Amino acid sequence: MALTKVKGSGLATGAATDNLVGIDDNATSTAITIDASENVGIGIVPIAGQHSAGTSLQLSSQGLIQGFDSNSNEQLWVGCNNYYSSASTNKYIETDAASRLAFDNAGNMTFYVAPSGTAGNAISWTTAMTIANGGNVTVNTGNLVIGTSGKGIDFSANGNAAGMTSEVLDDYEEGTWTPTVHNTTSEPSVTYDWHYGNYTKIGNMVQVWGTLKLSSTSGGVGSAFIDGLPFSPNTNAYDSTGIAHYNTALPGTGDSKSCMVYAGTRVYFESNATLQDTGEIIGSWESGYLGFSLSYKTNS
Repeated sequence: MALTKVKGSGLATGAATDNLVGIDDNATSTAITIDASENVGIGIVPIAGQHSAGTSLQLSSQGLIQGFDSNSNEQLWVGCNNYYSSASTNKYIETDAASRLAFDNAGNMTFYVAPSGTAGNAISWTTAMTIANGGNVTVNTGNLVIGTSGKGIDFSANGNAAGMTSEVLDDYEEGTWTPTVHNTTSEPSVTYDWHYGNYTKIGNMVQVWGTLKLSSTSGGVGSAFIDGLPFSPNTNAYDSTGIAHYNTALPGTGDSKSCMVYAGTRVYFESNATLQDTGEIIGSWESGYLGFSLSYKTNS
């Protein structure tokens, strides 16, 4: 039975034995094309060579929705620049990159990506992310990138203490920094054998580690301190706590001293007996070793 187009009516055209049946758009173009395998193209002829296990809706030169019902493994694929071919391989429609979101009958969603490839060639997919039926999200490749400053992972579904002010983990960072020695009244002249440090920042909490060896020193008057912390502390000096170990780098006998942060990014060393907010250890730096760790809060 033939399908006959009535001029200007927008009816189907073609014969029942034709490979393609079209529906025009009341003008001169074919709006919808259906091929012999029941694949549908809107404004385009469906790409040839698709697998017979499924049918597709092609929306543009690269946009394709494919549905499959094979061996009780029903799936729906929404993709760009790819199709499942009669050779049971995924192929590029055009020379370009490709992507796909797959829904399966177990209730899972899987995101696939592929680099640019040649039209007609087989695709080697990379699984970028999966969302399981139970709600778990797995980032299989790459990182989860928070694109807006101040946003992060929200833990508000969990219980919280009465004094809670935020349940968003909005920052994580780790890196290196360089501790340098100073005095408050006049600067010392020093030569380093080494001086380096590491830090980890989680939310507004910063943990730093530092170590140095001074091979020679001269001058330096006032309280001894280290500068160069990677983040400025908040305004409360007592929101920091740490400990330093040294042999002869600080004035006096080698010992362990508490340390704290205030006055910008400075680390001061205090007597264990009298924690104060003025540099407790006063005098010139000396040749020797020093290592310390410190935790403090920042508004950064």
